[in-house]
Amino acid sequence: MSDTTQFELISPERIILSCSAEMIVVPGTAGYFGVLPRHIPIISTLSAGMIDVHKHGSVVKRIFITGGLVEVTPKRCTVLTEGDISFNDNNSVNLD
Repeated sequence: MSDTTQFELISPERIILSCSAEMIVVPGTAGYFGVLPRHIPIISTLSAGMIDVHKHGSVVKRIFITGGLVEVTPKRCTVLTEGDISFNDNNSVNLD
């Protein structure tokens, strides 16, 4: 069994998505970066872009955000966002 990290996508009102993942790729303001299990702690601002959630060697969910913050710990990756969110299945969430 491969290592996973817990991923959460959170708005001010609720938890939008919570799942385990082998890797999460987020749109940092200095460029995209990947988060793996046991990643060093980091807090970063996020630009508008895609979040890719990887499991079983492939992308299982793609989420477009309009910006936010990410907090990474060795066991968790938490994205905080207030803008619109679109999932790869064409469902969208308006957080305004």
